[in-house]
Amino acid sequence: MSNELMIPEGAEIPEYILNPELAKQANEDAAAGISTGYAARIKLNGKAFVLVDGNGNETPVLPGDMVLAPDGQNYMPIIVLRAKKEIQKAFYLEAYNPGEEGKAPDCFSNDGVSPDQTAPAKQCDSCAACPMNAFGSGKDQSGNATKGKACSDSKILAVFVPKIGVHKLKLPPASLQNWGLFVKQLTARGIPVGNIKTLVGFDTTAPHPVVTFQFGGFVQEGLLPKLADMAQSPEAEEIATDRITGQAKLPAPAAAQTQSAIPTAQAQELPDDLGLGEVTSATPEATPVEEPKEEPAPPTDEELATICSLEEPILSAAEELGL
Repeated sequence: MSNELMIPEGAEIPEYILNPELAKQANEDAAAGISTGYAARIKLNGKAFVLVDGNGNETPVLPGDMVLAPDGQNYMPIIVLRAKKEIQKAFYLEAYNPGEEGKAPDCFSNDGVSPDQTAPAKQCDSCAACPMNAFGSGKDQSGNATKGKACSDSKILAVFVPKIGVHKLKLPPASLQNWGLFVKQLTARGIPVGNIKTLVGFDTTAPHPVVTFQFGGFVQEGLLPKLADMAQSPEAEEIATDRITGQAKLPAPAAAQTQSAIPTAQAQELPDDLGLGEVTSATPEATPVEEPKEEPAPPTDEELATICSLEEPILSAAEELGL
């Protein structure tokens, strides 16, 4: 049986039925605890980007899909729609295992202030006082101490991948400072982050993946309303309100596909076409052109003879009447 909404798309819904605020609250409770899929996301696979859909199918972003910037590096073009305000924190008792990518953390925070009540192994009552949140508490894969924190911070962004759609981008701890400085520069210039194209790449000098950001050009004015609508879409809302849970979050990744993820962008140029549809100016209505009237054909000799025979009695009658 189909799961499609049975209300026709063009149906007129009575005004008294509509209540967006109540729908958001009541329906959220109605569907709480039920998974309907996962938000599409951008996965960091080493120093490469991979697009993962809601079913776990992976499509690598190939070099030909990237934009070649003046620094000679390839960058993936995105537009930032929204961001989760709070920093997320996650702590694992055991070292990271690539084969357990969807494993839930042992302790985590969705607001960066205190551990979530559903965390199975809370380390402290507050994140600020937690020893796992202190610099120098981290360990590498071999168990050696590092300068970082055992509890990792991350920033969640809802981004639009041109010609693809809305995706979740989770910035790892080592990339947060780069992101903060990038946004700070935009703020100083009075530019909202969603009004520009952002180029995301990797620091080639870092031993581990560190995401970098570059200005990729301004968004066309006519596309801003469409992007604003997209920022309020259910997909963007889900990402901006993302929460870590005590259960595995992600499905097992499927085998990576080899086709190109996004249409190839020309080197040193980010196309204005974002896949949102062509922006066209209003076309004035065309003035109807009247078809030329067809000139009547000249009468034949027989038609002239008939006309003359009809005119003679008429002329005679006119003379009798003094006309």
